[in-house]
Amino acid sequence: MKLSMWMIANRLHSMDPILNIDPDAKPVLKSARRAYATNCVLISQKGTDVICDGEGDLIRLKDISVFEASEIVQSVFDFYNDWYSDTIHLIASGEYQKAIDQSWTIFQNPMILCDGNSNVLGMSSRYSLGDVDEEWDYLLSYHYPSMKFLDFLKYQTPKHMFDHEGIKPLDFVSSKYRDGITYGLYYNDLFCGRITLLEKERPLNPGDYQLVETFAGLLKMQSPEMNASSDIHLHINIYPLLLEGKHVDRDKLAANLVFHGWEIMDSYQLYLLKLNHYDKEQANILAHMLRQQLPKCEVIHLEQKIIILNNYSKSSQNPKRMLTELSKTGHFVFSFSLPVTDINNVHLLMDQALYALKSGLQRQPDGIFHQFYLSAMNYIIESKDLNQCLFACHPDVITLWRDSIDTNDYLFETLKVYIENERSLVRTAQALYIHRNSVVYRIKKIEKRLQYSLEDTYTRDYISLSIRILELIYSKY
Repeated sequence: MKLSMWMIANRLHSMDPILNIDPDAKPVLKSARRAYATNCVLISQKGTDVICDGEGDLIRLKDISVFEASEIVQSVFDFYNDWYSDTIHLIASGEYQKAIDQSWTIFQNPMILCDGNSNVLGMSSRYSLGDVDEEWDYLLSYHYPSMKFLDFLKYQTPKHMFDHEGIKPLDFVSSKYRDGITYGLYYNDLFCGRITLLEKERPLNPGDYQLVETFAGLLKMQSPEMNASSDIHLHINIYPLLLEGKHVDRDKLAANLVFHGWEIMDSYQLYLLKLNHYDKEQANILAHMLRQQLPKCEVIHLEQKIIILNNYSKSSQNPKRMLTELSKTGHFVFSFSLPVTDINNVHLLMDQALYALKSGLQRQPDGIFHQFYLSAMNYIIESKDLNQCLFACHPDVITLWRDSIDTNDYLFETLKVYIENERSLVRTAQALYIHRNSVVYRIKKIEKRLQYSLEDTYTRDYISLSIRILELIYSKY
């Protein structure tokens, strides 16, 4: 392991060294020598002190012999090499807590490792409740971040894009939380973890940044996401997996949804943004801004797409209105799906949004947004998958159908017959063997519950097709 003079200085801090080190001093040093060698620390006596010269960067140790200093500095190299080797083994074995605890001697400050769902994999165990800050206490108690802290990051630190890959400083203006360093880990553009080092025992310096990056490198090299023989779904962020229709453990999913105050069986709607000229950095900036503006939504930057997952049951936010205004700049167009119950079905919404975008651009090349609703009938006709057809059915029909199962209120059957008889009250009454006034009463109840107007021809055709699909699918059971 190659060291920088900053890393060496961190190990020698108890000797009260005098430092003259460039902030950008790189980790290029291989060992300590008493004669000059390239990329080595030259140890030389100067009076009663010793000068440690690492390619022009200097550490002065007071009142020590050159022999003793040489032994100490070389032991620093040995110490880091041992740590590096041991940490590789621990991470490869999935012993993240041990890797964090062993690293305390390197950083000598509190450290946290979380997975892609913000669940804690390891925290420096020498710190208990009340030792660090209130967020540390929360993490220690619940093993995932508090909504209070996440909101603080979104609203109080807008200049820092913590959702980017790589290292960022934590320089809070609030004394409630400790400053430090955080590193976002990504694999194939998917968020899979975060390392955070807090400043408590001693001030952090460039050596700590370099060591955090070294630790991150070991995680990238040895983590389950990089190992084809292990479970790739173990630590990676759940939302891209859900969008791809992959299995996610139900208990882990439920625990993750706590961040948003969501539940598995809520209704969800998906928005898909397509940048007119894709640039990864611009896409990252746009995704970051959307997270700031839509804190109740989940924003995912996946490949060359930006996806917004909105909880239709819990959120009062309207992504469509905000996206419509933003898209007027000409940087992107967007589409959106129907709502669906159960977050495990959001991969079907991804299909809907992609189809809406493709067919919408063909139908209206200059359009700013494209809703799946207007493409749903073509989607159903072209689909060879009954499950896709089911979740593409008219949302009003789905609602009435479910209510009819739960309450036997006859509204679903009445709507079906009413549409079949071209909205004739008389013929509907005859077909249902009820009085005309009863039909009028039922239709009024139905219309109050519908989101879409029966005056629209497309809506009536879509409703009729959806009813037929439901009857076809459930006649098989």
